[in-house]
Amino acid sequence: MTEPSRNTRCLWAMFAAAVVLAGLLAACRAPEPPIRVATLPWPPYDLIHLAESIDQLDRQQVELVEFQTPAEAVRAFRYDLVDVMLITSHFALSTVAERPDSRIIYFIDVSLGGDALLARPEIETGNGLRGGRIGVEAAPLGTYTLIRALDHLEIDRNEVDIVQIDTPDQAQAFLAAEVDAVVTYEPTRSALLAEGANELFDSRQIPFEIIDVVVTRASVIDDRLDALTELVRAFDRSLASWRERPEFTANELSKRYALDPEQIRSGLGSVALYDLAENREIFDNPDGSVMHGLTEQCRVMLREGLLAAEPSTERLLDRRVIDRALAR
Repeated sequence: MTEPSRNTRCLWAMFAAAVVLAGLLAACRAPEPPIRVATLPWPPYDLIHLAESIDQLDRQQVELVEFQTPAEAVRAFRYDLVDVMLITSHFALSTVAERPDSRIIYFIDVSLGGDALLARPEIETGNGLRGGRIGVEAAPLGTYTLIRALDHLEIDRNEVDIVQIDTPDQAQAFLAAEVDAVVTYEPTRSALLAEGANELFDSRQIPFEIIDVVVTRASVIDDRLDALTELVRAFDRSLASWRERPEFTANELSKRYALDPEQIRSGLGSVALYDLAENREIFDNPDGSVMHGLTEQCRVMLREGLLAAEPSTERLLDRRVIDRALAR
């Protein structure tokens, strides 16, 4: 057999060196940073913090970033400061106009009492609100809940004075009698009820119209599917913990707020939480209650000028993360 020429041997040596160099470069390449997830004070969202605290969330893949108001979280998402946000579908729908690449990948819960219109102790009916001041956060969820509450109470918006108050300041404004009522949600709701507030309206009267979701961008799904899968699986694990050990979960989450565990249990009991299997059912059933609620939100928001145009819910929903998470 003829021996390889000197040039051939050199070429093979160069090829081998290139392969070794490529391997070394791959080994030295920095690992991908974790996806950044915007969270807010709301007991169902806190389930992901529970997963983190009991080491059921891979911090190398997911980093939780806490915000105090939805407006802050949405702003961070719009400017790519976070990759994911836990938010109500009202914000998701309104964000699509500026970020058409926004996608809902997971349904956390629907509010069945966790969002409410609370009045001062001396105001026992809707009639007592006429001429009064109602505090509400200047954001899609607060505005939507207020609209639906006034509709239910048969009060015209011209009959009340609407005062913009960010969620972290609502309890103080209410207790200081700066407002006669406030549109709020857990955990502020439980705190004010404990102070004697009267609940004139809550989300049980508009079932499936307040939905909490996980929102990301289409490009993040394309590039970071594994990290997003870890996020929703962590939610699923924490939800299982809540269902199996409610006392433990309430005790752990109560450490995040100035509330006792029973108030945390009440807050988590004011929503219907969805696990991965239930999410698959939601995505599979376009005629189900959750999808109907999403459609109703669009209708009301369009009517009230909260949306300039109706977004395509078919495009907004992306089930790839759910499908990967369920493919054990």
